[in-house]
Formats: sequence, structure tokens, C-alpha cells
Amino acid sequence: MNATRPHSKRKDMIAAALRLFADRGIKATTIRDIAHEAGVTEGALYRHFESKEQLAQSLFGECAASLHGALTASVTGVQGAHKRLSALTRAFFQFAEDNPEAYEYVMARHHDKVGGLRPDQPLPKDVFVEVIEQGVNDKELRVLDSHLGAAIVIGMLLRTIFFLDRGLIKSSRDEVIGEVCETLQRTFELKPKKIDRLADVPAELKI
Repeated sequence: MNATRPHSKRKDMIAAALRLFADRGIKATTIRDIAHEAGVTEGALYRHFESKEQLAQSLFGECAASLHGALTASVTGVQGAHKRLSALTRAFFQFAEDNPEAYEYVMARHHDKVGGLRPDQPLPKDVFVEVIEQGVNDKELRVLDSHLGAAIVIGMLLRTIFFLDRGLIKSSRDEVIGEVCETLQRTFELKPKKIDRLADVPAELKI
């Protein structure tokens, strides 16, 4: 029974740090805060982690890998770029709903101060980049920079979830996800409709 206790305490420390980092940010959280939240001494925490920064890095790695794994699993065996983008969208929403603190930390709070990540650290954005790049190569999606495409998708998902969670969007979660999937399909379709940027400009102002 005693053999499992250190592992349990480490899990308590990780969970406490995640809650505080997601809520306050890394800079505003101290080792003392984490120890108090976890119900351990500061010395006990230092036996597992060299510093708050090392804990933040370790935590980011675990959370990022978890989201990366969920996204990768969502497109495994799915054929077609648009279906894969829809699968990623649904998986992203699901992860945010099931793991709110990990989602908040990976997608927002980690920008405070993480640094020192392993070169081979799997990042959630990589899955979007790969799907878009493959779709462009297969001529299923219009030609564009895959990182730009990933930024467009992730930016849309982040703000939609933000607005939805704060009650600014009145539609149901399923309706919102469906709308996002449809919007992404139009955004990346192979032959998008050309937009007449002067269509709504009065004739006397057109050159």
C-alpha cells in the first residue's frame, strides 16, 4: 500500500498544478500555491520536480501529447480531407469539453512561460498541418500554406469554443460543431467562389 503512495502524491501535484496554471497562469502561481493545493509540503514537491518551470514543462508535454493523441485517433482510418477536418473539429470540441483544464493550459495559459520543450514533442497543431498538407497534395483542398491553414482552423475553433462556453452563442453544441464543419469545408474547398470585394461599394465610389 505504501508503494503506491508516492505515485498518488505525484498525481495530486500534477492535478493541482494543472488547476492553478489553467486558472491563474504559470507566472502567478507559486510552488507554495501548488503544494498547498495538493496537500503536500514544498519539500515533497521538490523531490519530484526541480522547479516550477520544470513542472510546467512536464505538464505541458503530457497535456499536449494527450490532445495530439485524441486528434490523431480521430482521423485514423478516415478517408477524404474534408471528412478528416470534420473529425478533427469534433475531436477538438470533445477534448475541450472532457478535459477543460488541460485544454485551457495547452491552448492558452502555456504561453506565459513554458520553454525548453523537447524537439520531438508532439503538438496538436501538427495534426492539422499534416491533414491540410495531405489534402492539398491529393488535390482535395485548395492550395495554401499548411501552417496558415492550421492557424485558420485552430483560430476558428478556439474562438468558437470561447464564445460557446460563455453563453454568447445560443445554438446547441451539436449545431455549432456542424456549422463549423460546414464553414471549414467552404473555406478549404478546391474551387472556392470568388468574392467580389466591390460588390457592396456604391457605384460612384468605384474606380
